[in-house]
Amino acid sequence: MSYRLLPAVVLGLGGLLWQLPASAQAPTAAPPAPLPPPTAPPADSSLQCATYAYLSFLIYDAESGPEPIVAEGVGGTLTLHPDGRFEQRLRIGLAPQTTVFERSGAYQLLSGNALRFSYLTKQNQPRTDRGTYRYDARQGALVITIEGFPAGSRSVYTLVAGAGEAAAAPPAK
Repeated sequence: MSYRLLPAVVLGLGGLLWQLPASAQAPTAAPPAPLPPPTAPPADSSLQCATYAYLSFLIYDAESGPEPIVAEGVGGTLTLHPDGRFEQRLRIGLAPQTTVFERSGAYQLLSGNALRFSYLTKQNQPRTDRGTYRYDARQGALVITIEGFPAGSRSVYTLVAGAGEAAAAPPAK
């Protein structure tokens, strides 16, 4: 999958090389509007508002075939608040190549087992991820599937409830 990042990296570095002088640059656009305030999840949902620890992360890439790509070094937490806010701290990879995704925003449980997460990207652009969830209340197990790009690709996260702050910290060396 890293081969898909190469054009973005090349284009990004090319932009650094071809910077226009400040006087020739177009005025910057106004920052995007903030995300709408979160709304509370439906009261009839079986999904519990809690802090969940990430156990695994699978990537099903439509272009690579039916077998999932298993991410290594998965850790971190996802906290779902009763008012519809979420906080995510997902760590993927092993030192020295560890990537940490830190996001906060709003989540919404939709009809059936559908959900969506809305947040601002690092580039301050609004983004919404859509998918489904399965929650096993007896085991506190949560599986979230997020639909991806290109069509047919998806990410599957397996989590367990009851995670404390220790789960969010990187493992000791």
